[in-house]
Amino acid sequence: MDGRFYYLTALVLWTCLVGRIPRLLRGRRDPALISLCAVVLMGGLSFALSAPASVAVVNRLAGVPNIDLCLTRRETGIRDGLTRLGPRFDDRVRARAYDRAVSRGVSAPDAEAIGTAAMVAAARAGTPADPRPIGAYVPTALDGTLSDLVRVSRAVRTPVVADVLSDGRRQEKQRA
Repeated sequence: MDGRFYYLTALVLWTCLVGRIPRLLRGRRDPALISLCAVVLMGGLSFALSAPASVAVVNRLAGVPNIDLCLTRRETGIRDGLTRLGPRFDDRVRARAYDRAVSRGVSAPDAEAIGTAAMVAAARAGTPADPRPIGAYVPTALDGTLSDLVRVSRAVRTPVVADVLSDGRRQEKQRA
């Protein structure tokens, strides 16, 4: 579809909206009419901003060639890094952090993110429970959507992750 389709659809929607203005002025307190006009206005706006020319203008104003492409590249880089760390993932670290987070009253989804974050941080720090590679365990919090990755990245800064990592370092020193 070329840009004309988007702009023509927006024009049709806004023309319908202009036809409703007299009725809107007479019935200012009619919530159904106000809602209908708002939906038509936003629908036209979404079509106008979805046109390829409009997207190009937004990208130019943002100073990035393609915002979505930048996000996709960043997510791909993160997932590639996690794949390289996969053999060092230790589910025991994840389970310890999960249990500790649950005991501190954290919800199950957040505790799962905290456990995953601790496992990734331990793998990155090079402190697996054993010196041998553990295996390619990929927790569901890393195999999901971008919002799952965001939740795990926020969980890295929690005190539970720091506690589990310091416990792992202490155990390493005791073994040496």
